[in-house]
Amino acid sequence: MSMKCFVVMGFGKKTDYQSGRVLDLDKSYKYIIKPAAEDAGLECLRADEIVHSGLIDVPMYEQLLSADVVVADISTSNANAFYELGVRHALRPYSTITIAEDKMMFPFDVSHLAVRKYQHLGEGIDYGEVQRMRGELTTALKTILAAKNTDSPVYRFFSDLTPPVRRQIQKAIAQSSPEAVKQADADAPMNETARNLMSQAEAARARSDFEAAASLLNKLRLLAPKDPFVIQRLALATYKSKLPDPVQALDEAKKILSELEPDVSTDVEPNLCTRFELMEKC
Repeated sequence: MSMKCFVVMGFGKKTDYQSGRVLDLDKSYKYIIKPAAEDAGLECLRADEIVHSGLIDVPMYEQLLSADVVVADISTSNANAFYELGVRHALRPYSTITIAEDKMMFPFDVSHLAVRKYQHLGEGIDYGEVQRMRGELTTALKTILAAKNTDSPVYRFFSDLTPPVRRQIQKAIAQSSPEAVKQADADAPMNETARNLMSQAEAARARSDFEAAASLLNKLRLLAPKDPFVIQRLALATYKSKLPDPVQALDEAKKILSELEPDVSTDVEPNLCTRFELMEKC
């Protein structure tokens, strides 16, 4: 299973209001960031490439928590990118890389970060600059992943902090056999297993192999039995598998979804799924 790089940045053409310049950030991603990550042996994705149903918030936060490395391009002072960079710094002590276009004026709170800079020529990027920055970023990704040095200012200033672990994973470990507990030191192996299962399930779903996706999600539910996102994904995969037939698949999916108590829940996703009988828009 390949390691993952999640990219935090604006999409498309954005105006840097400090300079009035328009930058095509999609070119930064397409020509520099994604190729650099792949050159470093990483699977790379941006928020707009995440396959999901419903709100993007859950899978986006999941990536900020679990991605092996995050590259944050804060060019044009994009508010969403700054916010997501802050979330990542709060969740993970290391493996976050910050980059920006070289004419950006940095606000005080990020002025002390190590920011790797590259140059836009208006909406375009010079080929030589693409090659230079791509190589620099590839090297940085490999070095940072290997070293695992603290790069989050939060964990640097508060050295006694412990990175958060999802409660479902803690509970799963607590309920495991004594042998499993001995092997599950500090939650890391269980966290890795859960992440890998979700990654495999999403890949199966992307290729429309819903039977495989449902099987993987059933395994994941043993680790996170009350996670609404896992339950919703499992219900949808079960319905779309149409096994053993469409009617039974629908009934089983509704049964799975009933664990979220959609009749009384204020969560919009299970309510919508029930109301529309798990149709495609769900």
